[in-house]
Amino acid sequence: MEKNREMLKEIEKKRKELGLSQVELAKRIGFSRGYYNMLVHGKKPVSDKLADQLQNVLQEYRKEKESGYGTRTEDPADCFRTADDVWNAGETGEMADEYIEENEDSIAFDPVEWITNLETRRKSYGVSQSEYAETAGINRSYYSVLLTGKKRATKKLLEHLEMVLEIFNPDKEMEILFDYVRIRFATTDERRVIEDVMNIRMQYMIEEAHSFYGYGRQYIYGDITVMVSPEHEKGILLELKGKGCRQFEAFLKVQKRTWYDFFRTAREMGAVFKRIDIAINDRAGILNIPELIV
Repeated sequence: MEKNREMLKEIEKKRKELGLSQVELAKRIGFSRGYYNMLVHGKKPVSDKLADQLQNVLQEYRKEKESGYGTRTEDPADCFRTADDVWNAGETGEMADEYIEENEDSIAFDPVEWITNLETRRKSYGVSQSEYAETAGINRSYYSVLLTGKKRATKKLLEHLEMVLEIFNPDKEMEILFDYVRIRFATTDERRVIEDVMNIRMQYMIEEAHSFYGYGRQYIYGDITVMVSPEHEKGILLELKGKGCRQFEAFLKVQKRTWYDFFRTAREMGAVFKRIDIAINDRAGILNIPELIV
């Protein structure tokens, strides 16, 4: 690990020489600037795989700069594997680009107006940009670029943002939410759990060489945590706390799945449901707490 700390210092030096911002470097590797800062300041361990990925990003950026070619930022929604993507994937297994072309069929589609309306409602709901972007599975800097119109959003991404925003709608009288989920899978194959059960592309998960509850390492995406052990009796442990549940819930909706679909798939794989907490948000006073206690 100490070797990787020195390598990270060298990466920071090269990054500055190339004129690549921390925000852009973090975006290219698939995580937030805040997480990258924790790596730089030694608050998070740097695995060999992550160090190699950072080196590769810098090499690719150097080639782009030398050739004068700039790649577009990938649509964050592409990290989700939709139901159609899972069951009807082509030879490459990749989702097709869905950027809206200016034609007669899309003349009424105005991404700038759409996202401006989303921003107005976000403020009225009293949710911060950071929390909103994090729940939607994109970083705040990308969301800011969409707001300024410097990046053209796809209709698919905007519909995803619309759906996520309604999670925070305070006008809903009552909603029942999963607030904590812990599931153990009887396998040591993390790819099978992440890609086949959770339907998230493995390349977007950050691998860390440590974990909790006796597990040796873990994969994280925001507040979604998948813990891995080489021991079959421990298997793979998925832990979703409050924010993690909200993030994964947003992923399920963009995949056109429900919690029921996910739990059924996990059960078919022989998963053990270690703990599931349910929260009820009663904004209209429908429930009488004293009566419930009795």
